[in-house]
Amino acid sequence: MSERPFLTVDCVVFHDNAVVLIRRAHEPFKGWYALPGGFVEVGETVEDACRRETRASGNKSKSGRSASETRPIKTVGLANSRTVSVPR
Repeated sequence: MSERPFLTVDCVVFHDNAVVLIRRAHEPFKGWYALPGGFVEVGETVEDACRRETRASGNKSKSGRSASETRPIKTVGLANSRTVSVPR
């Protein structure tokens, strides 16, 4: 098995004048709040991965509209980090 990088996306979704957050179901950081996101699949664009991840989040507003019914505005930036430091 060869090593390859894993590309992930975090999506900032504005819905009903608020930022959509999810509660992480799996480690690392299980139970913590986070932006919707996940791994980009092979052949998928980062924009398509954001759409898929926001649909998967299943967030609904009081109006009954899903967070996935929003349209992407733009890709804001990319970050590269080999280690993650989280203050406790």
